[in-house]
Amino acid sequence: MNAEKFLEQYAAEERDFRKVNLRGANLSRIDLRQVDLRGADLSRANLRGANLSGACLTGLNLTAADLSDATLNGAELNRAVLQEAILTNATLIKTNLYSTNLYGADLHRADLSGANLQEADLGGANLTMAILSQADLRKAYMVRANLTKAILIQTNLKQADLNTANFKYATLSAANLTMAILIKVNLSGADLSDANLSYANLSQAYLFQANLINTDLAHTNISGTELSRTTLAHDTGSDWQLWKNGCLIDQVNPLAGQGKMGG
Repeated sequence: MNAEKFLEQYAAEERDFRKVNLRGANLSRIDLRQVDLRGADLSRANLRGANLSGACLTGLNLTAADLSDATLNGAELNRAVLQEAILTNATLIKTNLYSTNLYGADLHRADLSGANLQEADLGGANLTMAILSQADLRKAYMVRANLTKAILIQTNLKQADLNTANFKYATLSAANLTMAILIKVNLSGADLSDANLSYANLSQAYLFQANLINTDLAHTNISGTELSRTTLAHDTGSDWQLWKNGCLIDQVNPLAGQGKMGG
C-alpha cells in the first residue's frame, strides 16, 4: 500500500492497518491517533511531527524511521523495532515500550516520562538531555548509552545493564538502581541524591563531583571507583559496606575522606 492510499482510507475512518507495508512512506505531520499498525513495516518512513497518540503499534517495524518531533503519548509500542530510529524531541509520555528494540536510536531531548521500558534494548542509544522521570527501565539493556544531562528523577532502573553508559551531569535523584550493573559508568557531576544503589555493581565507575547525599549504597561494589570531590554526606552517619566479588572488603565512613576506593 502506498502512502496516498493509506491516508485516503484513514480519512474515511479506517483504523485497522495491521501488517501493512509502508516502508519509506512520507507521513510527516499527519494525525494518526488511535491507528492500528500492529506488525506493519514503516522502516525508513518519514513520520516527523506525526501524532500517533494512543496508537496500537505492537511489533511495528520502525527501523531507521524519522520520528523527530512526533507525539506518541500512550501508544502501544511493545516489542516494536526502532533500531537506529530518529526520535529527537519526540514525546512518548506513558508510552508502552516493553521489550522494544531501540538499539542505536537517537532520543536526544525526547520526553519519556512515565514510559514503560522494561527489558527494552537501548544499547548505544543517544538519550542526551532526555526526560525519563518515573519511567520503568527494569532489566533494560543500556550498555554504552549516552544519557548526558538526562533527567531520571524517581526512575526505576532495577537490575538494568548500564555498563560503560554515560550519565555525565544526569539527574538521578530518588532513582531505583538496586542490583544494577554500572561497571565503568561515567557519573561525573551526576545527582544521585536519595537514590537506591544497594547491591549495585559500581566497580571502576567514575563519580567525580557526583552528589551522593542520602544515597543508599548498602552492599554496593564500588571497588576501583573514582570518588574525587564527590559529595558523600549521609544523614545517618553510619558506615557503608564495600563489596567485591560477593565479599565484604571494607567499611567506609562517608564523612571521612574522599578519593579512589579499591580493594
